[in-house]
This record gives sequence, C-alpha cells and structure tokens, in this order.
Amino acid sequence: MAYNMGLCYRQTGNLDKAISYFRLAFNLAPDMVEALLALGSCNLELGDLEEAEELLWKALELDPSSAEAYHLLGTAQAQREKWEEALVLWEEAIALEPNRPETLRQMGWAHHMMGEKELAIEYLEASIRLYPEFIQARFDISLIYMQDLRIKEAMEHLKAILDVEPQNPLALRYLEEVRRIEEYMEREQEA
Repeated sequence: MAYNMGLCYRQTGNLDKAISYFRLAFNLAPDMVEALLALGSCNLELGDLEEAEELLWKALELDPSSAEAYHLLGTAQAQREKWEEALVLWEEAIALEPNRPETLRQMGWAHHMMGEKELAIEYLEASIRLYPEFIQARFDISLIYMQDLRIKEAMEHLKAILDVEPQNPLALRYLEEVRRIEEYMEREQEA
C-alpha cells in the first residue's frame, strides 16, 4: 500500500511525498528492492546523487541482478559527467537485460560526449530499433547527424518525432534549421 502511494505521488510530481511513502514501504519490508530503486530514482531526480547511490548500492546488495539499479547508478555517474564510469555500470545493466532502450540511449549519449561519434550512433540506433517512438533517442541522434552535416539522416529522425508528436516545438525548430542548412549547402554546391 505504501509503495503504491509512493508511485501515485511520484506520477503527480510530488517527489517529497513519494519519497516518504517509499521509505515507509522499505521500513515495512526491508527486502523490498523496488522501494529502494524508487527512492534512488527520486533522489536522482532531486539531484541528491550521494543519497541515490547509497540506496541503489543497497538495492544491488539485495538483488545483484537488478539491471535497473545498474542503470540508475550509471545515470548518477553521467550526472557527474563521469562518462567512463557510467558506461561500465550501463554495460552491467545491458548484460543483465539487453533490451533496455533508455540504457542504450544513455550509452549512446555518453559515447557522443566522449567524442566517439560512430559508437554513439550505433547505440542510439539500437535504442530506436527497440523503441521506434523514443523521442529523446531520436533527438539525440538527430543532433549528432546535424553536427556532422548528415542532413538527410537528421531530417529522417526529426520527421519521425513529428509522426509521434506533430506539434513538438523543438522538433519543428530543428527541422526548420536542418532545412536552412540543406538550402545553404545546395547553394554552395551550385556556386
């Protein structure tokens, strides 16, 4: 009951109340890994990385096969911009559960931040294959393609976002920007 109340408060964005109920759930059932994961996740959202990590490592002690704990620990490292450490943890998550679109997306972004463009694209494409409507993964890959002046690929992903959310303001803005770049490149080739 307490855990479900925590989920309800989390869905409404009231993380403080959610944390209170998740703590109560864990106190009532000290082997409840889900409560620790939820507590860790809420603390990540609030930016309390140390508290989040402490809770998530405790979750791994209870369940060493928790892909979600590894995923969230990797996310904490990414928030610190410790990309290599994040990748090690995300690789553990993927080893346990290979079909995790969000983990693959974050791995792609980490590789991008480390300057490893081709690996970034590989992971982002894998994420999109698992979840074609994954808007954040499509934004990430379109940004990489835009930076690399791979206009057609960037457009393809931006249009896919608009297929899911036709009025997405960021996708509309980026698509307009990509079209301007394409027009400029065409004029340069003609000159």
